Amino acid sequence: MRPLTEAWIAAARLRRKVGKPSIEEWQEGKRRWIAGHAAGKSFADIGGLLIDGATSFAAEDAGATAVTLFDVGDVEFAFQYREDHERRGSKVRYVQGDLHDPAAPAQIGVHDVVWCTGVLYHSPSPMQQLLALREITGELLFLGTHTIPEVPGIPQACLFYPHLDAASRRALSRAYATAEGYLGVGPPIDERPMFGYANFWWGITPSALRGPPLRSSARWPN
Repeated sequence: MRPLTEAWIAAARLRRKVGKPSIEEWQEGKRRWIAGHAAGKSFADIGGLLIDGATSFAAEDAGATAVTLFDVGDVEFAFQYREDHERRGSKVRYVQGDLHDPAAPAQIGVHDVVWCTGVLYHSPSPMQQLLALREITGELLFLGTHTIPEVPGIPQACLFYPHLDAASRRALSRAYATAEGYLGVGPPIDERPMFGYANFWWGITPSALRGPPLRSSARWPN
């Protein structure tokens, strides 16, 4: 199976080179999206403390009526965020919590626009996160995540990264210029306390990400 995995990754890398935006283009597209959707709306930034609240501040600059930054991290150690928040006289509200916690939606509150990128694949239970995101989204959710190539013949496939053997991780790592920092993809998953959400848990195909939403009445089976 590993030669097939390597062939699958190689084909995906070739396709990815065509039309892939640069980092600069992505950042500019993000800026335009926030500028076009945040003005006059309440805005929630989920998981944005790692980039020092840049998304929250961009929404505030764009004219959002209220901005909440929600993250699992301790804001006391986010020195750049705290410095920028004070320097700007910002009114961004920081809420520390875990999106898996049933109390999280009430902590965050419903916001017109919700931004959540780079979070879903770090979750051992992405469906639980999606249900929480649905609860807090009043109008529009921007959801971005690490994805894997489509699996031929298996639409909406997902790959569970933890405890893959070394050869499989080497094959998957070829999709990236460097995978050393991608815990679970390059190095083995890190099971130390407090490292859980640093791991890559799921590789999600685009078709799985775009799958039809659950009905609002959907619940986990007993």
